[in-house]
Amino acid sequence: MKRTLLIASSLVALAVTGAGLSGIGGPEWMTASAGLGSPPASEDAGPVRRPVLVATVRADRSESVVSLPAVIAPATEETRAFQVNGRLVERLVSLGDIVRRGDVLARLDDSDFQLALQAAEAERAAARAAHEKARLALDRVRSLQTGGWVSTRASDDAEVAFEEARGRFEQARRAVNLARNALDHAVISADADGVVTREFAEPGQVVAPGQPILGIARDAGREAIMAVPEGLVADLRTRRAVVAIWSEDSRVIPARLVELSPIADPVTRTFEARYRLDRHGAAPALGMSATVRLTRTEDTATTEVPLSALSFDAQGPSVWAVDEEGRTERRPVAIVGIGTDTARIASGLRDGERIVVIGVHKIRAGETVRAIQKEG
Repeated sequence: MKRTLLIASSLVALAVTGAGLSGIGGPEWMTASAGLGSPPASEDAGPVRRPVLVATVRADRSESVVSLPAVIAPATEETRAFQVNGRLVERLVSLGDIVRRGDVLARLDDSDFQLALQAAEAERAAARAAHEKARLALDRVRSLQTGGWVSTRASDDAEVAFEEARGRFEQARRAVNLARNALDHAVISADADGVVTREFAEPGQVVAPGQPILGIARDAGREAIMAVPEGLVADLRTRRAVVAIWSEDSRVIPARLVELSPIADPVTRTFEARYRLDRHGAAPALGMSATVRLTRTEDTATTEVPLSALSFDAQGPSVWAVDEEGRTERRPVAIVGIGTDTARIASGLRDGERIVVIGVHKIRAGETVRAIQKEG
C-alpha cells in the first residue's frame, strides 16, 4: 500500500515538472522528438525518374561480311589411266612429285604388244606382196585384152582379185597402226605441268583399260572449295570474295565464283562452291586451309544497334526510343542481319534517335526516364 502511493506521487510530480518546462521550450523539444528520422519534405521535389542508358543511332550503308572455311584445291585435276590392259611394271612418280609435260609417269609390260606389232607388220608385208602380184596380173590381162587374146571374163576376174588384194593390204596396214598405238598406250606420259595428287595402283598389279593409276593436278591455278549454307546461296553471286590463307595472315587473294552446286549435300544440307583464285604471287599449296570472306554492300542505309537493345513480343522485334522530354516509345523494327554483339536494322528508327540499350524489359510505354548517354 505504501509502495503504490509512492509511485503515484512520483507520476504526479513528473507531470508537474513537465508543465513547468513548457515555458522553456518543452513543446518544441517534444515536437522534434516526435519527428525524429523523418526529414521535412521539399515542396520543389518532383517524381523520381528512372535512369536508363541510351545510345544515339546512326544510319549508314554498311558492308555485310560473312566468313566461311575453305580448302585450297587445284583448278583442274585429272585421273590418268592406261587405254590397254596389262601388268604395271614401273611407276616413275609418287605422291607430291612435280611433273613436266612429256614426262613418263608409268609403264606396262609391253612384251605382248611388241609381238603383236611384229605380227601385224609381217601380215602387212604379205598383203603388200599379194597386192603387187594382183596389180601385175591385172596389167597383163588388160594388155592382152586389147589384142583380143583374153576374154572379158578373165579381165573381170583379174580386176576382182586386184581389188581384194588391195583391201587386204589396207587392212594389214591399219592393223599395224593399231598394234603400234597399243604399244604406245602401254606408257602414260604427262599432258601438262602439274603435281601428283593421288596413287591408285602399285607396280606388279594387273590393270584393266581405264582403271585409274595416278591423279594429276594441272598447274592451271588454284581454287578454294567451301560449303555454303542455304541462307547464303541466293545472294552468293552478288558478294565480293577474297581468300585468306590461314598460315599467311597478311596475304589476301581476290577470287571469283566459278562453280556452285545445284544440289545440297544430303547430310550437311550445304552447297559446294568453288572460287578461282587470281594468279599473282606464289600459288598456295594444295590442301591448305583458308577462309573465304564474302562482302556485300547494303542497297539501303541500315542502323546498327546492340543486341541488348532489342526486345521481342508477339508483334516481333522492337526497341525503346527516348525523346527529348525523356518519354519512352516502343518502335517495331525490321532486322536484316545479326552479328556477334549487334544487329542491323533496316526500318523503324530515325537517324540520330536515342534508344535504350540496357534493361529494355523493365521499360513501359510512355514512361518518363532520365537518359544517360552511353559513351563511345
